[in-house]
Amino acid sequence: MATVLLSDPDERSRVLLASLIEALGHRVVHEVGLSPVDMAVIEPASPRALALLALARSRGRHVPVVCVSGRRRSVTSARLDPVAFFDKPVAVGPFVRAVASGARGRRLAAAA
Repeated sequence: MATVLLSDPDERSRVLLASLIEALGHRVVHEVGLSPVDMAVIEPASPRALALLALARSRGRHVPVVCVSGRRRSVTSARLDPVAFFDKPVAVGPFVRAVASGARGRRLAAAA
């Protein structure tokens, strides 16, 4: 089981993504606490999400990230070196595979 940081400003997206992540057996957190996170699923257009990811990564661990966005890919999202980037609405199968891959610390070969 991985601890997955989830940050998306849209409540409907958060609920859907959290349910998919939890169905895989992972624990979802919405803040960076004392325990390290194993991966992150974020909306890269959100300043709060970017700040939380930076905090998680500042603790000296590699934190794989899956980006889920309603906006086009950008230089900012590319700099995050995501395991995968998904446009909203998310295709469930590819998203689940990306989270499973990221939780194992692997890059997905091809993402939707």
